[in-house]
Amino acid sequence: MKKKSSALFPLSTILASIFLIVPSFAQTTPVQGSFSDMTVEISSPKQKLVQFEPMALILTLSNKTPYPIAARTSIDLSAGFVELFTIRENGEPVKIQNLSPIAGLVIVRPGTIRSGESHQTKELLTIELDKVFPPPGTYQIQAVLRNGEGNQQVKSNLLTIHVLEPTGLDIQAFDYLKNRTNPSYFFSGLELDKTQVQMVEFVSNFRDSSYGDYAAFMLGEFYLVRKDYTRAIEQLNGVSKKPDFVYGDRALYYLVEGNARLGNWQQAGHHLDSLRASHPDSNYLERAEISMSRETKTR
Repeated sequence: MKKKSSALFPLSTILASIFLIVPSFAQTTPVQGSFSDMTVEISSPKQKLVQFEPMALILTLSNKTPYPIAARTSIDLSAGFVELFTIRENGEPVKIQNLSPIAGLVIVRPGTIRSGESHQTKELLTIELDKVFPPPGTYQIQAVLRNGEGNQQVKSNLLTIHVLEPTGLDIQAFDYLKNRTNPSYFFSGLELDKTQVQMVEFVSNFRDSSYGDYAAFMLGEFYLVRKDYTRAIEQLNGVSKKPDFVYGDRALYYLVEGNARLGNWQQAGHHLDSLRASHPDSNYLERAEISMSRETKTR
């Protein structure tokens, strides 16, 4: 259930439209269970956020039954099979309308998920958070996963998130976002071609704020796509060392790629070792190894 995409995330050049083919699950045993018997879990490495701060989510799809289950679906938010809802105290569930800056045609092949098997995706909610969580307070988030036929669904657990008013340096960063940018899309990458100067200024002034890692990662990714590897590495180095950053494995992969392209083999190898040690199950590990091998052959 891994996404097949280009080696580098091409930001605004493909963010509006992408074609995905989601691989099938292994089909080696007869199917006995029902899609609705599967388990979807939602969690976050950070459950206290300040206003406008991007929200990291981890979605896990598991078969905890003793039998294999048919599963034509995808838990990647860009694929469109997952819906997210926010719930406030004594309130009705409210659907989050825009989950991913990537949207387009998705093909999901049928298959099975074996007993004890699980699949996980790491996601970052970045769009219209000023509208999704308008006032500070406590929210619950629930995911609903549909199958490919649309006739069955699975509901996740409830994840509690606390949205706080900014304090200290975060107040200055919040005011900048509110008055100098479009906070609904600033961290999505959709407008980065137009807001690069603001993003550079934001990182320079508010790198140590609660928003700093997300801005630095977005800027580093932007530079990497444009083959400005030196500036990409400068932005991504700090992010890759944060153990709770949801895209830490992707940042390490980018550092392998950038350093290899520059011929910094020792640094590239160091980041590859870090990726193996800290994220052994990451989808980006194989890509990093391929990148290292490819660049080594061109030496």
